Amino acid sequence: VRNYGRLLVDLAAVVPDGIVAFFVSYSYMDQIVEQWSSTGLLEEMMAHKLVFIETQDVVETSLALDNFRRACNCGRGAIFFSVARGKVSEGIDFDRHYGRCVVMFGVPYQYTLSRI
Repeated sequence: VRNYGRLLVDLAAVVPDGIVAFFVSYSYMDQIVEQWSSTGLLEEMMAHKLVFIETQDVVETSLALDNFRRACNCGRGAIFFSVARGKVSEGIDFDRHYGRCVVMFGVPYQYTLSRI
């Protein structure tokens, strides 16, 4: 987990504009972000780019996505943590400077009993 965080810190330092990081589920994303926060890796990422996180709340996610786009438009750059098969991954276009780099943490297998 620490190596994944270090990879994202290194990418944030060199990739311009937007980075989108997809996780396999909300619970997995929450666990990883919590570990990165406790080890200081999240703070290191935020030294390079702003960090926005998709939630299960539609309004919060829409606000985070708008702020992600604003950060990319003004040149600050941002990282957006999202869930594969979640609200943002289905139908949102990360074209041009919004998705200069896309990282997938895990393999998003289809779980027939999962509620994501």
